[in-house]
Amino acid sequence: MKTSWTDLNPGRRFAICPKYKQIGGCKYYVWIDPPMCDRSRNIISGLLRKINKYEDELKKYGVELKKCEDELKKCEDDLKKCEEQLIKKGSREKWLWIALTIAMFLVYLFV
Repeated sequence: MKTSWTDLNPGRRFAICPKYKQIGGCKYYVWIDPPMCDRSRNIISGLLRKINKYEDELKKYGVELKKCEDELKKCEDDLKKCEEQLIKKGSREKWLWIALTIAMFLVYLFV
């Protein structure tokens, strides 16, 4: 049993021969569901088109979102590196101030 998603028979179920698409297979099929009225066919077809459109947009935004996430990750990594460099620089400056203070103290003692 299969379901048709064509504009003429959206959502309508039918049964086919197991060898339907094989070479030499028969073309037999029979509708299980009765035909729909025109209004139902139009509504379902329109809804299917809208769903497909929104799914395509979501896929597109998914790709764009992935790019943004990659850029954000890169920025976070760069920020982490900068923070590490500042910590190292701050540590170096601290030791330089200590050395300068000791040197000035020694100069003051010996002068």
